Amino acid sequence: MKKVLLAVGLGLLCHAALAAVDDMHWFKTELTCADARLTVRAFCQETYHAGATVQFNSLCSRQSLVIERPGQRAVVRDLLERQSRQGEPPLLLSSLQCVAARGNIYLSGQMGNGGNCPGCERSVLLGLDGRWKRDGPRWLVGAQEKRMIVAQQGRWNDSEQVFITNTTPASACTVPTEVRCGADDESTKSSRSNR
Repeated sequence: MKKVLLAVGLGLLCHAALAAVDDMHWFKTELTCADARLTVRAFCQETYHAGATVQFNSLCSRQSLVIERPGQRAVVRDLLERQSRQGEPPLLLSSLQCVAARGNIYLSGQMGNGGNCPGCERSVLLGLDGRWKRDGPRWLVGAQEKRMIVAQQGRWNDSEQVFITNTTPASACTVPTEVRCGADDESTKSSRSNR
């Protein structure tokens, strides 16, 4: 009987320790592009990757991009809305560049899930209006705009690339039109309330 109680007690301690590690929190990365202020927000589990040069949280259930421009309403884009692989870890935005093509400003990014497979990463392109222009090999613009963008892509190598690590703590309810803040973020409010 004592062994059973000891085993149950150890099991509860281990479960409590795992729960502390598995807590989900909001994280953000901020950058500017032309006159826009960009914020990438992600709801992730804190993770540690041994031996990694750059630490990042890859276990995220949500990721969004907020684009704020002077005199305009903020645009909120769900970055996971175009996911098609059910049961697979979601592709998260891992880097972003502010690039130009004939006077138009775009956001060029890389999405991935850390896997080593053909569908584990892809390039994306969005406009400053939040609209998808390219998602992997699929272009979502007309032929003329596509030709203009492709002609300018070689010049984008010099643009600053910002890595999205999902490691800077964010307050739980700072995104315009964010829904379900209170219900999903109780652990965030208690553990990260003043960050």
